[in-house]
Amino acid sequence: MAYYEFCLIGGDGSRLSCERYPAADLDSVWGRVFRMAELESKRGKQIRVLDDQGRIVIGIGAMAAALFAERARAVRGRFDRA
Repeated sequence: MAYYEFCLIGGDGSRLSCERYPAADLDSVWGRVFRMAELESKRGKQIRVLDDQGRIVIGIGAMAAALFAERARAVRGRFDRA
């Protein structure tokens, strides 16, 4: 079964934690990345998503992912009120 591995990477490049989930659509993957970023948005950390072959599918700084998720929620909120 195909899967994605979500890894939190420290400033020194070491893996701080990794979680493996079955492969789903990419929207679900991004949702998981944003949830990780909300918990770990400290400077210097990165989030990497690897496919079942070990290739990086997504690599983004945790702080950048948290800011992007915050902006996406704000935009969604504006459309919900309209």
